[in-house]
Amino acid sequence: MLSTATALIEATEQSIFDEEVMGFAQAFCYHAKDLDEQQFAKSIYVYSCMLASLAVDKAMKVLLSENEVIDLMNAIDELETMRDEVMKNGE
Repeated sequence: MLSTATALIEATEQSIFDEEVMGFAQAFCYHAKDLDEQQFAKSIYVYSCMLASLAVDKAMKVLLSENEVIDLMNAIDELETMRDEVMKNGE
């Protein structure tokens, strides 16, 4: 359990200091004064999404084996297919 917690902490740290995420944060901070309110809000949202999705991806790889990740993705695909069918048929 301790090794999993340590791996999750490391995955989070790697996400925060990822080159692409850090590059976006630096560009955003540098140009923040030039952005209007909508652009500023969108930039914060994009940065948050980048960071969160990378952290979740890395955490998922800590917690799940490769086969479990594949099974999870297949289950998500099935649910999306069912959702699309329900939305299309109105049922």
